[in-house]
Amino acid sequence: MDEQTRIAALRGMILQALDLEYPNRVSDLAVQALLWGGGYDLDQLSVRRHLEYLAGPGKEYIRIGKKRRDLWLAQLTPRGKDLLDGAIDDDPGAIIAR
Repeated sequence: MDEQTRIAALRGMILQALDLEYPNRVSDLAVQALLWGGGYDLDQLSVRRHLEYLAGPGKEYIRIGKKRRDLWLAQLTPRGKDLLDGAIDDDPGAIIAR
């Protein structure tokens, strides 16, 4: 698997993790722990970069709430649900395993 595909699959896993808790919010540390369990060894800063990508302009798959400098909360948006459900076109930057 090339690096771009690996990153896109990781972002898809983040969305699926947030879907498990929908409509609740999930901390960046919980997302990091889930990814560690999936074999992705990422630090907190890397997880936050992926969260920012998924929340960024043109994506808007998640919302991020920064409670403190050391605590971010992420929540799946309706657009993110649509991507996971296949109701909108696939995104090459976030591969969803279906």
